[in-house]
Amino acid sequence: MKITCHELDGGRLSSSDVDESLERWKQGEGAFWLDVEGYDESSLESLLNRIGVNEFLKRRCLHAGVQTVVIAIPQGTFADIMIFANPSCTERTRVGALALKDLLITMKEQPVEEAVPVAVELEALELGEISTSGVLCALLLEHAAVTSRHGRALREKVLEFGDRMDDDVESVDPEEIEALIRANLLTVAVADEQNEAFSLLPNAKSRGFATAELEPELALLNTMADSTERLSRRVEMRAENLIRRQSDHKQGLLNRRLGLLTIISAIFMPLTLLAGIWGMNFQNMPELDDPYAYPAALSFMGLLALIGGWIFYKRGWFD
Repeated sequence: MKITCHELDGGRLSSSDVDESLERWKQGEGAFWLDVEGYDESSLESLLNRIGVNEFLKRRCLHAGVQTVVIAIPQGTFADIMIFANPSCTERTRVGALALKDLLITMKEQPVEEAVPVAVELEALELGEISTSGVLCALLLEHAAVTSRHGRALREKVLEFGDRMDDDVESVDPEEIEALIRANLLTVAVADEQNEAFSLLPNAKSRGFATAELEPELALLNTMADSTERLSRRVEMRAENLIRRQSDHKQGLLNRRLGLLTIISAIFMPLTLLAGIWGMNFQNMPELDDPYAYPAALSFMGLLALIGGWIFYKRGWFD
């Protein structure tokens, strides 16, 4: 289990020793953020016992990563939220967060790759005085922004596919669209879960999570999650429309080919009939004795083929 500890020093996050920080926190000195990664149940339980988390919140922390949930009791607020596990947004995971008074604990059962660590971004923002509630809100805003950026990237990709198909329907491989749909389904799943969690946060007030101080930020979280979810639904509809366009194009090609085969069959049907008649084994067939019968038959059959082709052409079957 890896634990990274940050002290909230005014508007900065400074690295600090875990043991020393917990002792200071118990004495009411300072505010801290513990980021726990790659834990197992026994090691996490040992840490929570050391902090003095009550049994209800402890059970929630130990069973984090199962479903989206936001729970608040007087001692603190617990949230279990789905996020993307890497910058390319190809995998998803869950992060559990426990906000106690002046102590924030984030729990990730598996490491989460971040393009820029959130701690670095918070320091760069120069927020002034920050609290553990503010850090939690900033973490959620960052992960919501990652989901939103990925949703917009998928929208640009589906629009690009549409432009390419306007020029040439076959220029977009069906596998490209299928890959986009799979990526979008993952985004829909993450955005939907985040939307559910963020809608519950404003009512999750406790000694560790001061919702009154974070009304603008919580409202922004709700707006971002709702917007991303709606965007992902629109991308899904556009991708389905691209599939329909490809299917219609393939059906059109098939119909044209079947139409051509039908024309050819229709042209040769009377020729086949004549060949069948003249192929009969009757003894008395006067035309067989005529020296001009063979070229006359070929000329007549050729004329029938030309007339049939001309009729189909005039009726637009070759368009």
